[in-house]
Amino acid sequence: MGCHSPADLPRIQHTYVESMQKNLHEVWVAVKDCETGKFIAASNWRVYVNGEGGARDADEPPEWLEGEDLERSKGVISRMNEVRAKSMPGPFVRTCRHP
Repeated sequence: MGCHSPADLPRIQHTYVESMQKNLHEVWVAVKDCETGKFIAASNWRVYVNGEGGARDADEPPEWLEGEDLERSKGVISRMNEVRAKSMPGPFVRTCRHP
């Protein structure tokens, strides 16, 4: 998805921080090693709580990719966006309204 070495991590971090600031539906879930205090895994979710999900922003490849890496990233992300839209047409999480 665009990180070929540890040197790419600040770029992808910037991309995700920028996305989280623009999209209020962004939620991160992280796993932290209690012994070391280091984060060892994370997952980004977009949670649409009410309604029919509204306009969902599709994921895009990192802006710095070029050539074959860019094309591969577009292919993976395109398929992921397609499957996501088909599999989850309504809200990701629906809040209950009691009478």
